Amino acid sequence: MLGRVTAHVFGTSVVILGPESLLAERAARTRINAARHADHGVEIATVDAATLDGGRFAELTGGSLFASSICLIVQDISGLPQELFDLVAATAIDPPDNLVLVPVSYTHLTLPTNREG
Repeated sequence: MLGRVTAHVFGTSVVILGPESLLAERAARTRINAARHADHGVEIATVDAATLDGGRFAELTGGSLFASSICLIVQDISGLPQELFDLVAATAIDPPDNLVLVPVSYTHLTLPTNREG
């Protein structure tokens, strides 16, 4: 059973969107708990997007000497430096098997609707 849980947690990314920080925090906590359930030794890292650089992101997503897996929470993803957009997007699309990536945005997203006739 643990293999199935691990398969559904690690190697994934979940984007949390919404203006309510309490709800965003709760959603992130749910993902952290799922990662801990799948691997008790998971490293949990929380970083603010505005302070992130390419080296630190590579360090956090590339594995750890102390843990076999990592759950990375990137707070306020809208503050991510522009030069990291492609790197973070590529990682979110195809995360390594040992990574749970959780970008969090506190902005409200309005999706366009198709209203024809």
